[in-house]
Formats: sequence, C-alpha cells, structure tokens
Amino acid sequence: MTDSSSSSSSSSDGMSFKLDESSDDEQLLKRVCDNEKEKRAREVIMKLRQLREEKRPSSSSASQRRRKKKRFIKRDREEAHKHLVKDYFADDSIYNESHFRRRFRMRRHLFLSIVDALQSHFDFFKQRTDALGRCGLSPLTNCTAAL
Repeated sequence: MTDSSSSSSSSSDGMSFKLDESSDDEQLLKRVCDNEKEKRAREVIMKLRQLREEKRPSSSSASQRRRKKKRFIKRDREEAHKHLVKDYFADDSIYNESHFRRRFRMRRHLFLSIVDALQSHFDFFKQRTDALGRCGLSPLTNCTAAL
C-alpha cells in the first residue's frame, strides 16, 4: 500500500519494508530485483546449455560421424520408354489397335495428338535431364502415367 510520504513493497518471502520516496532507494531496490531476475535467468540458461551439451555428442565424434548417403533407386527410364514403344506405339507393336483401345480407352492417333499438345504447352511433359545427365521420363511415359 502507498501513502503520501512513503511507499511499501513486499518481497516473495512475505517481508515488507518502507522506502522514503525522496531517496534513490526505490530505484536501487528495482535494480536489485532486476539483477536477481537476471541472475536466475542466467542460471536457467546455463542449465539448459549443459543439458544440451550432455545430449549432443562431442564435437570430435560429430565431425567423424559419417553422413548418410541419399538412397538411389535405379529406375531405368530409357528401358521403360523402349518397352512402351515396343508394346503399343511401334509399327509392328506387340499389342494391336484393339488392345491399345481397351487399355487407353482411345485410339492411338488421338493419344499421340494429346501427347504432342501436352508436350508443346507444358514443361512437365517434356523430357529433361537431371544434374547428373540422366534422362527423365519421356512424354509418352508421362502421359501414360497421367492417364
């Protein structure tokens, strides 16, 4: 509670005291309280850092730890394209027009015109190479998968 001549403050342990407003005691008390809070905050931060260091392996073992390589799956996209052409799109293909129509639900020339249109309008349907120089999916394979 405050009155006109003095102010009172209570600490966390229930002790109360009175300060004269004319002196700098109130500012000193605020600094001490702030310093205590900072001290506690520093202690908490130091404990957190210690816990992190305990969980983390030492820097020498971390540098010696081998990184996992990205798993590579050989997909052989060129062979998939060759099989698709040999099975359905070659002049002497394994499957005839009726098989093609049953599988794709359209005639071959319509499918090829759709492939050409998609390839000319969208980059996704164009065959690209990756950073290692490997060919990606062919437009025929992409359209077959899309349909």
